[in-house]
Amino acid sequence: MVEKRALAIMAAGLGSRFGSLKQLYPVTNTNYSILDFSIFDAISVGFNTIVIIVSKQTLKTFK
Repeated sequence: MVEKRALAIMAAGLGSRFGSLKQLYPVTNTNYSILDFSIFDAISVGFNTIVIIVSKQTLKTFK
């Protein structure tokens, strides 16, 4: 039986001082974001469900 492990990522912040969504801002030359690395790392250590909590204002961007 596979153990169920879920991770909730709170990504609802608008990043107004930063000027854009920090979670989706590309940090590598291949356009990977912090969110990409967070999800990759979570899956690597056994999380099998990822829930990303966003705001109404950013939902369309995350989709």
